[in-house]
Amino acid sequence: MPQFTPGTAISDLELQLLELTVPYDEEVPEVSVRPEVVSFRQGQFAAAVASVLDLAPSEALATAESVPDWFAALGPALGSIGDDSVLVMGAAALCEFVRQNVTGPCPPGGSSCSPANSSAQTEIDVHEDRQKTENHPHGDRWAISQLSEDGEDVEGVVVGPQYLLLARYCLVGPPGSASPAAGRAHASWAWWAGRAALTQQRLLRGRSATLCVLCEELWSAAAAAAPAWPRALRVALALESAARHLAYSRVADARAGLDVADGLAGFGAELAGVLGTRTAHQTEAKAQLVVSVSRRGAWVRDRGAARVDDLLPPDVAAAGARPTQTPDGADDVLPGPRLVEGAGGRPPAAAAPRDLHSLEQALLLARAALLRKGSAGDAVRAGQLAAYAEAVVAQDLSQWVLATAARLQLARLELERPRTRIRGLASLEGVEEAGRAPGPPAAARLRCAFFGALPLRTPLRRELGEALVAAGAVASALPLFEGVELWDSVIVCYQLLGKRGAAEALVRRRLEVRPSDPRLWCALGDLSLDPGHYRRAWEASGGRSARAQRSLARLAAGAGRHAEAAGHWRAALALSPLHPEGWFSLGYACLKERDHAGARAAFTRAAQQQPDNGEAWNNLGAAHIALRAWRPAFAALTEALRHKRDSWQAWENYGAVAARAREWQAAAHALQEVLRLSDGARLDLEALEVLVRRLERGAEEEEEEGMEEGDGGRGGDEEDGDLLDPYDEEVDARLKKLDLAAARWLGEAGEAAERPTEARDAAAREEAAAVQAAADARGAATLQRAVHAVLRQAAACGAGGAELWGLFARYHEATSEDPSLALECRLKEVRALQGAAWQSDTTRFERFARASLALGAAHLRVAAAAAEGGGRRELSAARMYLRGVVRAAEPGFGDHALHAELRGALQDVQARLDAL
Repeated sequence: MPQFTPGTAISDLELQLLELTVPYDEEVPEVSVRPEVVSFRQGQFAAAVASVLDLAPSEALATAESVPDWFAALGPALGSIGDDSVLVMGAAALCEFVRQNVTGPCPPGGSSCSPANSSAQTEIDVHEDRQKTENHPHGDRWAISQLSEDGEDVEGVVVGPQYLLLARYCLVGPPGSASPAAGRAHASWAWWAGRAALTQQRLLRGRSATLCVLCEELWSAAAAAAPAWPRALRVALALESAARHLAYSRVADARAGLDVADGLAGFGAELAGVLGTRTAHQTEAKAQLVVSVSRRGAWVRDRGAARVDDLLPPDVAAAGARPTQTPDGADDVLPGPRLVEGAGGRPPAAAAPRDLHSLEQALLLARAALLRKGSAGDAVRAGQLAAYAEAVVAQDLSQWVLATAARLQLARLELERPRTRIRGLASLEGVEEAGRAPGPPAAARLRCAFFGALPLRTPLRRELGEALVAAGAVASALPLFEGVELWDSVIVCYQLLGKRGAAEALVRRRLEVRPSDPRLWCALGDLSLDPGHYRRAWEASGGRSARAQRSLARLAAGAGRHAEAAGHWRAALALSPLHPEGWFSLGYACLKERDHAGARAAFTRAAQQQPDNGEAWNNLGAAHIALRAWRPAFAALTEALRHKRDSWQAWENYGAVAARAREWQAAAHALQEVLRLSDGARLDLEALEVLVRRLERGAEEEEEEGMEEGDGGRGGDEEDGDLLDPYDEEVDARLKKLDLAAARWLGEAGEAAERPTEARDAAAREEAAAVQAAADARGAATLQRAVHAVLRQAAACGAGGAELWGLFARYHEATSEDPSLALECRLKEVRALQGAAWQSDTTRFERFARASLALGAAHLRVAAAAAEGGGRRELSAARMYLRGVVRAAEPGFGDHALHAELRGALQDVQARLDAL
C-alpha cells in the first residue's frame, strides 16, 4: 500500500495528467515534451500507451503469442521503464477505457482495442451491426474473466477491457494481488489506482467486497496526501470519494463526503420556493422548487467549460431546453419552471446564478445522486431532483459530462410522469446517442468523467431498453438488449412477445460459439428452469459464478426445499458477500427451517447493507422474537417502522415486542396505530393486557407473569452466541474490513478527575432519585392516558369482544375511584359471553364463570362505596345474577371447581344482605 506523508506535494507531471480530468482553475505547468504526455494531453490515450510500451526493452512483450502471455510478461517489463512512465501508461489506459465506454467519441476507422497487439485486433463499435461479428474477441473474453471479482460477472458487452486490465496492472497490480503496488513516490498514484478499482466495480453486476476494501485503502492513501494539493483537486477527490460511497450504498458516508467537498469549495446549496409556472398555458404563478446557492471565495477560471450548444448535438441540447422555452407538440409541460422575474427583469434572487463553476455544478449533480439513492421515490423527491438538474441545465457554460448527466437526470424524471413520458424517451435516446457523436474531442469530454454521474454505455442502453419496454415498444427494445448481450432482458422481451422458443434458440446459438460462457448457461437455465444448466454454468466458471448459485437457490426455494436453498445462498455469499438480496433470502430460508440464529445473522447483514429495507429490519425483529431477545427485537422493529409506517402488521409486531421490552408508551402508541390502519379489525389483546397489568402494579418492577423476559429483556442476547454462524466466519472476516454499519461508543475517564465527597455523593443520589420519581410519575400518567385512548378506540371499533371489556374493567379498577365504571364494563363483558354456548362447553363455561365472579366482585365494591342503604340494591342485583348462573350451570358443571366458587360468592352476597 503506498504510504504518503500528510500533505505530499503534487508534481508537475501529475498535475498535467490530472488537469485533463478535473476543471483545474490555476496555471498548469508547461506541457512536457515527452511523447506519451503530449499524446495524453491531446486525448490520444491509445497512442500514449503505445509510446510507453516502446520504452520497454522486453522481447517477451514483443513475441507474446496471446493476450494472457503478453500480460504475464508485462510485470517484469514495468520495472524497467520507471515510475513516471508507468503512471502515464496506467492513467492513459484508464482514460482510453473510459473514452470507449463512457464519454466517446468513437473515431471513424476505429482504434486499437488491445494494447497487446494493435495490429491484430481493431475496436468493434458495440452499437452497430452486432449480429455480423463476435462482440468479444478471445483476448477480450480473457480480460473480462480477469476483471470479474468475487463471483460477480461483467455486465453485458464491454469495449476495450484490456485497457482497463492494463490500468489495473500498472496502478494496482494483477487481479488477486494482496495489495496495490507499493513504493511509488507519486502523490496522486493512489487516486488513479482508486479510479481504476471503482471503474472495475462499475462493470460488475453486483458489488464486490474485495474491490470495496481496495477502494477504501486507496482513497485513504489519496486523502492522506491531499492536504497540500490545489483546491480544485481536493474538491474533485472528495466528489469521487462520495461517488465511491454511493456505489456501495453508503449514503451517510457519501453525505459526509459531499459536506467536505462543499466546505473545500466554499459552496452551499439548498432548495427554496420561487413563484413560477410549470405549463405553457398556466396563468397563476405558484411556488416552484429551485436551488439557492451561497458561495465563499471565487474561482480563477473554469478550464474546459464551453457553451452547451458547442458541446452537445442540436437535438440533445434542445431536449434540455431552457425553462423559458415553450415545448413543441401536444405536451404543454415546460422542461423547467418559468420563474416570475424580479425587478428590472432580473431572475429571482433565490434562483441559482448561471455562472456556476464546473465543480459547483458537479456538486449539485452529486446532491441529486445522493437524494435519489437515499430517499424514497415520491413526488417530493422528483421535484427536488428536478431542481438540481435544472440548475445545471440553465448554466451558460458547462462541461460535456455535466451537461449530458443533467439531461439524463431530467429524462429519467420525465419518464416517471405520464404527460412527459414520450419527451423523456426522446431525451434518453438523445443522451445515449451523444456518446457516439463526433464532437467535441476526447480530451474535452474526459473532464469530470470520474465524478460526473454518467453511467457506462451498456447500463445506459439497458436503461433505454427498459424505458422502451415500459412504453410498450418491446420489439424496439429487443435489438438493444441483444446488441449488448443483456441476456436476462432479452429473455424478458421474448416472453412478453410470446416467443420463448425463439429466446432459447438464440441462447443455444450463442452457446455454440462460446460454450464455456457461464452467463449463457444461466440464461438457458432461466428459460428452461433446468437446474442442470445452472450447474453447468458453475462448472464452466470454475466455481466462481455467484449468479449460478443464486439461481439454484431460487429454484430450490420455489420448490419448498429451503434447506437446500440455504446451502446455495451460503455458497453464493461466500463468493460475493455484498449482496443484500442474497442475505435476505438466506434469512428467509433459515426462518423456514427454524434456524433462528442463522436467520438473525443473515437479516443483520441484509439490514446493514441496505438500511432502507424495511422488510429486512422487520424480519430481523422476527428472528430476535423467536430467540426471545426483546430489546434487540424492539430496536430492529423501530427501524422497520421508519420505512413501513403504513403497515399494520409491522405496528402489531412492534407493539407486542414493546410490551415485552417494557417500552410501555411505545406499545400503547403501536396498538392505536394498528386499530387505525386496520379499521378496527386487529387488536393485540395480549399486549394490551400487559399494559393494563402494568397499571395494576403501578411503579413496581416485578417480573411480568407469564412473560419470559430472558436476557433480551436486559438488552442482551449473549446466550445465543455470535451474530454469525460458524460457516460465515470467513465472510465475516472480510466484511469486518468494510466497516458496514459499525457503531462504537468511545469513552474515557481521567484517573485524576476529582472524586466527589461522600456528602456530595449522597446529595447527588437523592437528587437523581427525585428526578427519577418525577419522571416515573409523568410516565405513569402518560401511559394511563394512552391505554385509556386505546381502550376507547377499540370499544368504538367493536374490536376485542368480551376480553376487551374485561380489560377495560381492570383498567378502571386500577386507575379510577368510581367503582361503577368497572361495574359497567363487567356487565358488558358477561353480556358478550352470554351468547356463547357456555352451558355445554367446558372452556366457555370457565370463561363465563370467571367473568361472573368478577361481576359479583364489582357489585360488592359498588355496594361498599354506597353511602345510603348500605348498598342493598347492588347486593340484591348481585344475588339475583349469581343465583341464576348457579342454577343454569348446575346440570352440566355441578361438580366443577368454578361452580363451587360461584356458590361461595352467592353465599357471601347473601350473608352481607342478611347483615344489613
